[in-house]
Amino acid sequence: MRSYAYKTKITLDRQSDVHLRASCYRGALIRVTVDGIDRGVLAFAPYEKEINDLPAGDHSIELKLFGTRVNTFSALHNCSKYAVWKGPPYWYSQGENWSYEYCLTETGILSSPVVEVYAK
Repeated sequence: MRSYAYKTKITLDRQSDVHLRASCYRGALIRVTVDGIDRGVLAFAPYEKEINDLPAGDHSIELKLFGTRVNTFSALHNCSKYAVWKGPPYWYSQGENWSYEYCLTETGILSSPVVEVYAK
């Protein structure tokens, strides 16, 4: 599986709690690290992570999205946007549902993650 890393830096004036939210992404999960320390994953709704008691100073936040295999093993030439059921006929597209180009699924963090800081 392919992974994508999204990085940002924050500066805290005093010890604070940080709340991360990445509610619009396409992938398997997002692993959260702060200053290189694993803080867990975002994989289930509401796609939020609370990081308590970060000391004052500069901090680096990394959100690492792990992709899925859908763009490797899916029916890449089927361009039907309405194919909900993906059984055997899904791999035999024809007519207006066939495309010579690959029809890939969006992957990544699709909207900006939200970082909220709560000073103590």
